[in-house]
Amino acid sequence: MNLLLDVNNDLTFIDNKLQTVSGLDEMRQIVENAINSFEGEWFFNLNQGVPYFQRIFVKNISMLEVEMIFMDYISELKGVIDILELDMDFDGATRALTIKTKIKTTDGVLDFSSDQAGSV
Repeated sequence: MNLLLDVNNDLTFIDNKLQTVSGLDEMRQIVENAINSFEGEWFFNLNQGVPYFQRIFVKNISMLEVEMIFMDYISELKGVIDILELDMDFDGATRALTIKTKIKTTDGVLDFSSDQAGSV
C-alpha cells in the first residue's frame, strides 16, 4: 500500500484523510514515478531514477540501447516479476518518448503507457 498521488503528483485527500493506493493501481503509480525520475535528483538516494543525463541524453545512442536501459530499470522495481512487452517510440519533431509496456507484477499484469517519459 502506498499514498495516492493525483495527476500533479500531489497527495490526495478526501475529507481531510490521506488516500492510499494498492494492487495494480499502486504498481502503475510506481512505474510512472520511476520513469519520470532522473537519476541523481533525489538527494536521499542519488542512484534512484532513470539515467537520462548519464546514459540516454548522449550522442548516437540507439533506441535498442535506450530500451535496454528502461528494461533494466523497470525490472528492478519492487513488485515487478517480468517485463512481457516493451515498445518505445521517439518523435524527433517533438522530442517526446512514448513507452508502452506490459509488466507481470506480484499483483497481476499491468498494461502501462506513458508519453510523459521525458523529452529527450
